[in-house]
Amino acid sequence: MIVINLIQNQLSGHLPSTMGCTLPNLERLTLSHNKLSGTIPNSIINASKLITLNLGYNYFSGLIPNTFGNLRFLNWLSPVQNYLMTKPLAANPLRGFLPSLVSNFSASLQEFNAYGCELKGSIPQEIGNLSGLIVLNLFNNDLIGTIPKTVGGLQQLQGLDLFGNNLQGSIPYDLCNLKRLYSLLLQGLVSLRELYLDSNKLSSSIPSSFWNLEYILQIDLSSNSLSGSLLPHIQKLKQQSLRKNSQVIGALPHLKQLNLSYNRLEGEIPIKGPFRNFSTQSCFGNYALGSPPILQVPPYKEDNGEGTEKAIVLVLKYILPRLYPSY
Repeated sequence: MIVINLIQNQLSGHLPSTMGCTLPNLERLTLSHNKLSGTIPNSIINASKLITLNLGYNYFSGLIPNTFGNLRFLNWLSPVQNYLMTKPLAANPLRGFLPSLVSNFSASLQEFNAYGCELKGSIPQEIGNLSGLIVLNLFNNDLIGTIPKTVGGLQQLQGLDLFGNNLQGSIPYDLCNLKRLYSLLLQGLVSLRELYLDSNKLSSSIPSSFWNLEYILQIDLSSNSLSGSLLPHIQKLKQQSLRKNSQVIGALPHLKQLNLSYNRLEGEIPIKGPFRNFSTQSCFGNYALGSPPILQVPPYKEDNGEGTEKAIVLVLKYILPRLYPSY
């Protein structure tokens, strides 16, 4: 037997402990959307020719065997939406599972879906060994720590979904090496300190939720094609900062650099607080930025020549030193 597909059949009960021993030629096993429970049998590694293993949307519990790493032909693994860390296993959660399993996986693995599995611990550095990985879905777990720099070495990666965890720290610059990446979902990084998205081809406006990063220290969005109104969101960031630092006076008092030249921004340029120290060049060349007399910023004049789109630059760095315990 080469293929077993029993998806959505209302199956219940446990998988046989000797299951893998009797299926040495099995290549595809799909048991998703049933009511199967119990643990995943270790014997499944004897089905050494497995290419696809889909156990999602059942009631499996316990640890996924580390020996899964011996399935050298496996290129699609989905244990999603199971109970792979139940209360009886609370003293031995999956924080030990993810590192050892990932380090053993074959480089032929293309898709790893482990969202909603209550995974704990950090994302292992060894994830960078999965050089053939195309999709990595680890969202809606309890993962902590930082995003490993080694993720930037997954040159085939097209989808990276890590939202709904407790990740913190900086987004690695190495992610910029992912030339094929088209889906990056990282929402929920409430402790993010540094965000560098410079030198890309980002367009449209900056989303309002972007300014909900309460602990952000540095933001760099330079060399993009961003547009829209910026001022209301800067004011929102000011309010959040003041809530945590009641002695701070003025909007963004530690703002050191602001270069909004040659974009498509609109609205009134503030002149209070740190903004009073910025030069005309800081806002030069925008479409509809209102200029107080003190700045005398000339309106943008569109060039009909080839140079119109050459100098679209946005540098937006907020350096908010950690002067207070809440930071």
